[in-house]
Amino acid sequence: LVLDIEERPVAFMIYRISDLREYFGLRFAKWGMALLDPHSRGKGLGTSFFIALLHHHQRQGLQAADSDSSMRNLASVNLHNKVHFKIVSTFVTFHKWLSK
Repeated sequence: LVLDIEERPVAFMIYRISDLREYFGLRFAKWGMALLDPHSRGKGLGTSFFIALLHHHQRQGLQAADSDSSMRNLASVNLHNKVHFKIVSTFVTFHKWLSK
């Protein structure tokens, strides 16, 4: 999904719909990646974009939206909190770059 303003992309979201009705009675959106143009930040576009996408999922009959974020990405954590996402679990990812 891409948000264009004046024919210029300012945000995008990659997501998939998971259908677990057979097992848990649940259909939900799994948000994979969201990016907002750095020049568009601080103008409420991210909040509007997330809210519009959540309303879109409601119209699709989905019961939930699931999103991951790095706890180090404070802007993302704050945006998720602003639109009432709840942290339900955390995990730690380690990266080690090996030299040649």
